[in-house]
Amino acid sequence: MHSEIAVEQPTVPGPLPLFYKSPRVLDPERHAKAGLGEGNLAFAAGTNSVPLAADEFFVAQGHYPIVFTAGSNPTAVAVVGLANHKNLFIDRDGRWKAGAYIPAYVRRYPFVFVQGSENRLVLAVDEAADAYVAEGGRTFFEGDQPSANVKRALEFCTAFQREFERAQAFAAAVAQQGLLIDYRADMRPRNSAPVALTGFRIIDEGKLNAMADDVFLEWRRRGWVAMAYAHLMSMHRWSALGMMVEEPNA
Repeated sequence: MHSEIAVEQPTVPGPLPLFYKSPRVLDPERHAKAGLGEGNLAFAAGTNSVPLAADEFFVAQGHYPIVFTAGSNPTAVAVVGLANHKNLFIDRDGRWKAGAYIPAYVRRYPFVFVQGSENRLVLAVDEAADAYVAEGGRTFFEGDQPSANVKRALEFCTAFQREFERAQAFAAAVAQQGLLIDYRADMRPRNSAPVALTGFRIIDEGKLNAMADDVFLEWRRRGWVAMAYAHLMSMHRWSALGMMVEEPNA
């Protein structure tokens, strides 16, 4: 089996972000009676990688390999599967594997920021989400004012956006310094065919350690040195992913 890391950049305008199909800006008229009902995480079952924010590196590295997407504008992602369109951490009931960290990108769904007028980011909701209901549920508005649910979503998305932009700045700096190298993860699960995961890059530890002192000190000030080593430590999680392929629900 040969698969690749393929994740859409969660930015707007342009291609819809990963998971989102019909995001619409929250509006007190359009969404006067709308809200969120019961849902699960099945929407995340069809991907093998999820974007990470900067503050997630340190907890995510204990659960997933953290890698960088290919291309001129790399994004740091958590690898959650070894095959295309297959998340090993989602079970048949749409539940994330117990005890595993759930990335903030997943937890913010179905909310997302989209580009508004004057380059402002405005909160939107994916009307295609299974949890979205046109009437009832946990409502979005109380009259013409955002409900407590929307206020919490706004706070969460604001925090995520800030940390995601930090992660993007880190990834850009890693690429600019020429530290990224192509990587291929080869695994041979006992109960399935060999797996080769390609199409992504990792930091070359030797190049990282050979950086000029002034650059290294600047990276330390920005918190990037710690992020780089969290990424490198996460490489130990490949074997755990291989073992998950052998599990009955994988």
